Amino acid sequence: MASDQNIILEIDEAIKRERTEKLFKEYGPYLLAGAVLAVLFTGIISGYRNWENRINATQTAQLIEAMAAPDKAKALEELAPGLRPGQRALAQMAAAGALIEAEQTESALKVLDRTASDRELPAIHRDLATLMAVRLSLSTQDATADPITMLGRLAPLLGKDNPWRWHARVEAALIAAHLQEDYATAREHLAEVLKGGDVPPPSLLERARALDQVYSQKTSALKKEAPAAPDAEG
Repeated sequence: MASDQNIILEIDEAIKRERTEKLFKEYGPYLLAGAVLAVLFTGIISGYRNWENRINATQTAQLIEAMAAPDKAKALEELAPGLRPGQRALAQMAAAGALIEAEQTESALKVLDRTASDRELPAIHRDLATLMAVRLSLSTQDATADPITMLGRLAPLLGKDNPWRWHARVEAALIAAHLQEDYATAREHLAEVLKGGDVPPPSLLERARALDQVYSQKTSALKKEAPAAPDAEG
């Protein structure tokens, strides 16, 4: 019996070897090619990540160097075109900031507008440039920017999924109140910020509360100043 079992086991092993050899003959080249491709793909991914890190490190160093230049705005604007989208946006907005510091608001607005309209840049950077441009126009009372235009630029930023929505609401409130004397609409914008709970930045919440209090007083004062409605019988 033991001999018979050994024979059966040998036959079984022989069949398994024959099947394995047959499979390898048929699919071996494909399996080998797949293994080679997997190794190559892993190597390419690793090399690409290293290259990405080197590029990012290099461009970050270039940004830091440009920001330390005597003419920071000029250095950043000259550097920006050769940078990747994310770094380019940072360079352009930093250049705008330097121009604002130098009281060159018109040039700063041009840089911000160019950044906001650059479709190659990430949306979060374009929206921030738009917000900064509107804020600068409002703070300097730029003659070329009317309230309707500014509110129109802010409109896409007011959506619930936009990361700048709280800041955009405050700017919209300022425009409505100070350029249109529409304190009710201004308070509606501020109410959205105040409803955000602890999500908006604390400093922005505090500003929204302060503005809402001022606009509430303005609304009450206007109601008192409004002429009484004429008597229907008169």
